[in-house]
Amino acid sequence: MLLTIQDFCKSHNITMMLGYGSVLGAVRHRGFVPWDDDVDILMPRKDYMRFLSLCESGLPRHLKVYSPYTSLGPEVRYTKIIDDETRIISPVGGGSYNKVCVDVFPLENYDERWLRRKLKWAVYMILSTAATTCRLWYDRKRDTDYKFTMKLTRQGTFEYYIRLGVGFCFSFLSYKRWLKIADKWLICNKETKQVYIPSIFINTNPIDKDVMMPVSVGQFNGREVFLPNKPEQYLEFSYGDWRQLPPEEKRRQHLFFRKQQSS
Repeated sequence: MLLTIQDFCKSHNITMMLGYGSVLGAVRHRGFVPWDDDVDILMPRKDYMRFLSLCESGLPRHLKVYSPYTSLGPEVRYTKIIDDETRIISPVGGGSYNKVCVDVFPLENYDERWLRRKLKWAVYMILSTAATTCRLWYDRKRDTDYKFTMKLTRQGTFEYYIRLGVGFCFSFLSYKRWLKIADKWLICNKETKQVYIPSIFINTNPIDKDVMMPVSVGQFNGREVFLPNKPEQYLEFSYGDWRQLPPEEKRRQHLFFRKQQSS
């Protein structure tokens, strides 16, 4: 799956590289981190937008691209590519509950103007809240598990109905539309010396652009893949002492997957 996406990017002159734990795996293990279960890809913003404009017609049909910019719409704030012919098998759950996927994040120019950056991020948080609560409103009759979990406590019940009310107020636009507005709001067309990944879930601190680009080449399960320009420096930024293996109790167990038979 990774190599298919990489070949597609090469054929369209789109810059991409591995990110996060995938870089850690390539540098430290020459493949997957044994207890990890996903692949992360980073693309400079211009390449990210170009990829999304071409991927639906260029990638194999079983690779489904979920994004605010594609016809399938978003699953989450960033782009998720799902292999529709696979299932992930949990070693503890006894059944298949998900599909193999690759996460794709944009590398955004880091605006050096402090006030402008803070204001943009504040508005982004409002837009993200609009998106997530709007989705809650539209899914209120389907997502019974979330409702049940929230209503286990009095505080959870209160928060659930507050979010539901906020979602109703923002429901004049769809979840996809709110996420698209939020993502576009953070675009910085000014060339800067640093870049970052615009997400509220992960490290948004800036990193020097020359650490990331131009891309370098590394090994991943015996195949050549693209990495940040200075992968070891990138890993220090992301993980600190990345050479030290974490204790076993902090290692997430790797999940297994199988290929479905075509019908």
